[in-house]
Amino acid sequence: MVFLIITITCTIQPASSQTRLMDNGIIRIGIDLNSGGAISYLVEMGSFDSAVNVYDLGRYIQQSYYSGPTPFIPPGAIQHPSYANWSWNPVQAGDVYHNRSEVVAESNDGTTLYVKCIPKQWALLTVGGFHGTPGFGGPTSSSTGYIAPPAH
Repeated sequence: MVFLIITITCTIQPASSQTRLMDNGIIRIGIDLNSGGAISYLVEMGSFDSAVNVYDLGRYIQQSYYSGPTPFIPPGAIQHPSYANWSWNPVQAGDVYHNRSEVVAESNDGTTLYVKCIPKQWALLTVGGFHGTPGFGGPTSSSTGYIAPPAH
């Protein structure tokens, strides 16, 4: 009798030229410029197994804001049926309909990754950022900086 043992290892690597990477010798972090600059890749150096779940745009490591009113549905907006009564919730990577947030500025100097994006309202079809929010005139941007601490 012969037994064949097959081991399959799944590795997740940065997917595109729109991924920006930075490391400090201990960890490597990657942001996806196709998804508002949200963190899409996080590994210990020497590994390729990312700790970040990127199955949909709501699972990235990212900025996500919550507030009232509930429900938040600006005039003319289309709310996803699974998120009835969802509140104001701009999300860095994009919306539940798979529309990605726009990056309007980014930089990487080797120690700091900087991203400025126009987030999308999670439960609404293509509604940008802070649209319809009292005190904001329309879609505005959100900024994020990721700093690599020195390796020990």
